[in-house]
Amino acid sequence: MLQDVSIWLYSLSKCGYYSWRGPENRAPIFSGISQTLVAIENWTNGKLLGQTATYGSTEGDEHPESYLLDIHRGAHGDYLVAIWNRLPGNRHHVSSVGIGDVVGSASAEITEIDRNRIPGFATYFWVLPAEQRIATIGLKHQSHGLINFGNYFSGFLKFIYPEHVVLGPAAPDGSTTIEGYRMDITQAAYPNGVRPTFSVKSIAIPGEITYLRQNVGSISRVICKTVVTTSEPGQRNWLQTMLNVSRIAKSAPANIVEAPIRVEFPVTLTLAELNSSIDQWAVDMTADGSNDMGFKFHNGQIKWLRKSHARESQLLDVQWIDDELVDLAALLSQLQVHRTRVLALG
Repeated sequence: MLQDVSIWLYSLSKCGYYSWRGPENRAPIFSGISQTLVAIENWTNGKLLGQTATYGSTEGDEHPESYLLDIHRGAHGDYLVAIWNRLPGNRHHVSSVGIGDVVGSASAEITEIDRNRIPGFATYFWVLPAEQRIATIGLKHQSHGLINFGNYFSGFLKFIYPEHVVLGPAAPDGSTTIEGYRMDITQAAYPNGVRPTFSVKSIAIPGEITYLRQNVGSISRVICKTVVTTSEPGQRNWLQTMLNVSRIAKSAPANIVEAPIRVEFPVTLTLAELNSSIDQWAVDMTADGSNDMGFKFHNGQIKWLRKSHARESQLLDVQWIDDELVDLAALLSQLQVHRTRVLALG
């Protein structure tokens, strides 16, 4: 089926095990994105989908655990990764996957809440290890799930990675402790201690963000807009950040079918507050135009952040398996036709 696919490009800042101190751009002591992708692929091979969560969550967490739907390697060493994002709380008649589905063979159904199914939605990520880039692929949902994607990889590095995680003896209650991290399975824990880290950074189009920073003193109002739907949590980190800055108290919007939200208020920002707001928005923005933040200047000019990020849309023939899942091999092949153009974004 031909459809517009949104592609948002990010820089892979860190993936692996790092020394606690050193320059920001330091290389990992061991591992990296290519090795981690292979390790995740091996670890999830043949697993039931409910066994693929790499981190836990408690009731009320804004970002519950996520699961690996499928992972596919294509040309250039690129990967397309499909993540299933569990929805917080209980809802009726939502998309869900079976907790006993096998990775690579899961199926999504519209069902009522069932203890054997995981309510949620799928998100897709194109990982380009050679260029240290990650692209979120917007197919259907407003939320592109970048936070959950980062949590998934961070959890794997911290708690799972078989070659590098050194587990202690099991406690009487069945729990285990992490004693440290090793270079490979033949060695003990690295003596000086290391920090498992996974992070991505937004890629700004030159000029737009620079203009905001250079003219932060001329900003008179901030405009935040979003759409809350039943397919995503009813809270926005970037929106809450701006409300906190403006000292406006606002509770999280309810999870309803669809409700546009627009908040506009006068504010005087410091450069640090502006940078913090931009960073929060960058990791929580959606793949369509529903989520945006604008800065209005004293002369009436408005600068919207969505126009400052490396992104584009392509018309692709998406082969849907069901309401949520797509054929990864077919989608990755089509994405790679536009590889040079996408990488030129930043």
